Amino acid sequence: ERFASVRAQELLAFAITRMLHTAAPDARYVWCSIAGRGCAFRYEFSSAAALQTWLASDDGLACAPCQVLSMVCSLLLTRGLSTIRDDMDDASVPLVGVFGHCSQELTNLCLTGRATTNIFDGDLAFEDGEDSLRLKGVSGFPEVGFLP
Repeated sequence: ERFASVRAQELLAFAITRMLHTAAPDARYVWCSIAGRGCAFRYEFSSAAALQTWLASDDGLACAPCQVLSMVCSLLLTRGLSTIRDDMDDASVPLVGVFGHCSQELTNLCLTGRATTNIFDGDLAFEDGEDSLRLKGVSGFPEVGFLP
């Protein structure tokens, strides 16, 4: 009843905007609308409110035939590819697995805004003399997904 007066497209636009806002290292949001093989359109927004309004409009999500792929590409472009590589323990790991499933890094990017490899709290460092290994986990508590 609470959401009866809100269109589903507006709720989806709000959720996607929150994801992109969480992932954005600065106040720049990119929406990459994938229209088909080899056909993509890039839109840039300087505020989350402008992005949400556009996504909820008839020109936004309604026009994107590949909405999930558009959302993933938009997350990557908004966060920045080099920043995403820095988030990961191993930058050579693909975000989409061999059988088409998303990696833990992509899941964490969607939920927390960072493409960390692990789901434990914070980072863990292992040291053995001069050798060290740092594993990156989730920092903070996301609004959805992981339990505190």
